[in-house]
Amino acid sequence: MRKRKRLTHIIFIIFIFALLLTGKDQQAQSYYGYQTIGKHTFLFSLIWQGEPKIGFGYINRIYSGKTFNDLQVELRFPLRNIYRFSDYEAIAGIYKPLSYSRAFAGVGGHFRWESNKQGGQRVSKLSLAVTAIPSYVYAADINDGIYGTVGIRLTYAPVIFATTGKDNWNFFPQHKFEGGLHFDMHIERTLGLAINANTSYYINSKKSFLEEVENWEIEGDFYMGATYFLDRN
Repeated sequence: MRKRKRLTHIIFIIFIFALLLTGKDQQAQSYYGYQTIGKHTFLFSLIWQGEPKIGFGYINRIYSGKTFNDLQVELRFPLRNIYRFSDYEAIAGIYKPLSYSRAFAGVGGHFRWESNKQGGQRVSKLSLAVTAIPSYVYAADINDGIYGTVGIRLTYAPVIFATTGKDNWNFFPQHKFEGGLHFDMHIERTLGLAINANTSYYINSKKSFLEEVENWEIEGDFYMGATYFLDRN
């Protein structure tokens, strides 16, 4: 019975993944994923944050003058208990390149809400991640070939508050600094791929009840999604 239930969950995940890749209205870009020139994106991601995770996201690109704003939401679940949907991370925010050019800088701000079991109790925390990504367009085929960017990603993500219940709250209990590399590739306006790799440094306050996290651990994520229409207006 357990094997049958697990197989059902796996089939469900594969179905959702296939649906995301084949929808007719999909286009592609992502703050954490890749740069493109579309409007809508549904994304699938594989993440390593001390343990393997799987993610699903959506981006809406809004054009504004000579640049654009990417509005993003994403849900991430640890693979060890993805079927329960109890432990998760939710991300929502905005990304914006400051100009259209071969070399450019992107900036973004994202809220991260995490809920996980720690030491027998559930810990929830809200972080604000402020990011800068100096980038360079290494390929831009005018015949709809490969378009791609590389960049350096720098993030400051303080925990605004953490809680284990109504009477147990910590405000600014932890500060996280992230640094790493970003690489993406968009192939013929059809498929977007991206890899982000970074390391992190944590500073916990003296009153923090959050677990101590080992510094300089390697984290990363891999994104993919389908693109079909430009929809630039």
